[in-house]
Amino acid sequence: MSKVMLAFLGVTNYKKCNYYFDENIKYEAVRFVQEAIISTICKDWSSADKVIIFLTDKAMRVNWFDNGHSDGKTKKPLEIEGLKTRLEKLDLSVQIKPVKSLPTGKNSDEIWEIFDRIVEVVEEGDEVFFDITHAFRSLPMLALIALNYLRVVKKIEIKGVYYGAFEVILDEFPDKKIYEIPIQDRNAPIFDLMPFIQLFDWTNATDNFIDYGDAQSLKKITSEDITPLLAKSQGKNELVKNIDICSKLLERFTEVIRTSRGYDLIYSDFYDTLKDNISIVGKAFYNPLIPLLDSIKEKIAPFKNEDINNGFLAVQWCIDYNLIQQGITLLQETVITLLIDKYYKKKEYLKDPDIREFISDVIHLEAKSTPRNEWKIKKRFRKDIDGVLKLLDKKIISHFETLRHIRNDINHAGFTETGESPRSPKVLKNKLEEYYQKIKGYFNNTTND
Repeated sequence: MSKVMLAFLGVTNYKKCNYYFDENIKYEAVRFVQEAIISTICKDWSSADKVIIFLTDKAMRVNWFDNGHSDGKTKKPLEIEGLKTRLEKLDLSVQIKPVKSLPTGKNSDEIWEIFDRIVEVVEEGDEVFFDITHAFRSLPMLALIALNYLRVVKKIEIKGVYYGAFEVILDEFPDKKIYEIPIQDRNAPIFDLMPFIQLFDWTNATDNFIDYGDAQSLKKITSEDITPLLAKSQGKNELVKNIDICSKLLERFTEVIRTSRGYDLIYSDFYDTLKDNISIVGKAFYNPLIPLLDSIKEKIAPFKNEDINNGFLAVQWCIDYNLIQQGITLLQETVITLLIDKYYKKKEYLKDPDIREFISDVIHLEAKSTPRNEWKIKKRFRKDIDGVLKLLDKKIISHFETLRHIRNDINHAGFTETGESPRSPKVLKNKLEEYYQKIKGYFNNTTND
């Protein structure tokens, strides 16, 4: 694992200018943007680290070696140092490695060869920096695709993407040729394009959350981007803290659904905090991120602090994201929770295992038409039997009992003792959807009544 700077060298006879990262970091009268970038980024790198310059045959001839360009009139070689010499004069510890005979990318075979050449020079776990200034035609896009590919297959980290905007000089002096502009006025900024890489990451992470209900990618990118800033600001940067809160609460939200934490889903008070923090972050972040954050906020908008209906919303979430086992469990437990809330009206009873068992037993025994004198109900609950049953009708009792069989099927991995054939995955999902609609509809109607 090492640090690696990747850069493409073009064939233009580049003119000297003053490249700068900001007002404090400026490199005066240099021809090659790579010299300015490498001087800054790689100055403290070790001999284990590498600068890799991709060269077509022409780029190697005219810009890598010295005196590669000719005078337009006399055709005599111009005495100008090539990039190889300029980098050697920096006297850095880092290895300088040219990649020779790179194709120009004039057809699909050559494009694939360029892709392969990029991939093969990067090692497992490398930290990669990339200068795209002189990448030809579609090479910047190709290189970025290659780097994202490498993030998966070789676990690299993209640490910087740079572009030297020489054209800014010509925009400031539209009526002049470059050689007519005094050297002190030839000032070209070097842009760090990492925010666009981060936008790409945010887009993918948001897509994972919206399409798969998974907040892990969002948590990962915020940890990578935000943790260093939190450390630097010692927790005082409010925007950074809000982003950190958002990612942690989103992870908590999806985890409580994935692990069927029904009480946490219903009685958590973090929903409003999460929505508020997303709004705060959206107002302060890059404009392109706002629609992504709005999409996240829209997904969690129906959930409310301390609301039993969160149980049903979580079941719908499970249906949407194929969390069938969790959905079946949450549907049954939400029914029990609703009945306890309606009958006892005491929040502290919701987590009482004896009361929850009593409610479940009453529905099960009534569904089986077991004679009342055979009901084995604890004495303390016998007075409550009729009151609980008044909250239900025969259909909902039947639905709950069917759901119990489905829950046993999935919780016992299809190894049933009743002689029933195990249900297929498709049937399990369809049954969850069917009974969710029936049960939710029943309680919605009785609540409205």
